[in-house]
Amino acid sequence: MPSGKIHQRVNEAALLLGTPTAFALTWYATSDVRMALEITGYALAGMLFGTYFADPDLDQDHITRTEARIRRWPVVGIPLYIAFVAFWYPYAKQTRHRGLSHAPIIGTLLRLGYILLVFTLINTIGRWILFGTPKGWGDLLTSLIVWMVRRPEQAGAWIAGECLADLLHALADRLWPATVRTASVRWSLRNRE
Repeated sequence: MPSGKIHQRVNEAALLLGTPTAFALTWYATSDVRMALEITGYALAGMLFGTYFADPDLDQDHITRTEARIRRWPVVGIPLYIAFVAFWYPYAKQTRHRGLSHAPIIGTLLRLGYILLVFTLINTIGRWILFGTPKGWGDLLTSLIVWMVRRPEQAGAWIAGECLADLLHALADRLWPATVRTASVRWSLRNRE
């Protein structure tokens, strides 16, 4: 299997090639530059989020590349690392590596649902502590649903970007062993001659 660095490089290459293409196709489909920029921006943000902060390898027991990168940030690195690990720890314990969390669309929706659940719980507990009652329990969820209904193109672009990041991750997991094996066979054949 490819390392986290390889997964990120594959997604970064897709971002470099795919962003102008996505913009051009969206501009062609909508005939509106502002709308094309907006939708491309949301898709780009979703893919960046799916590549760097909510990738399928968060279900591993050992430190991931994302966690190692956060830990190296000056001054805020260690506190953010602790918060990041604490946030994803229940998810990692409940999902099996390369299980359902690695399925491109299902895994993306599973992680987004987990993020929404945790933020809703934090929102509810925070409101309970501050106001004495869990007033506004579903405000975060309601706001998200209202945004998705009012701006489905933004929500769809964000989710599509995250799904694309997961799809590239899954493809790299499936294709990497074959390409490495082929390259090593070619290398060994060249060295024999």
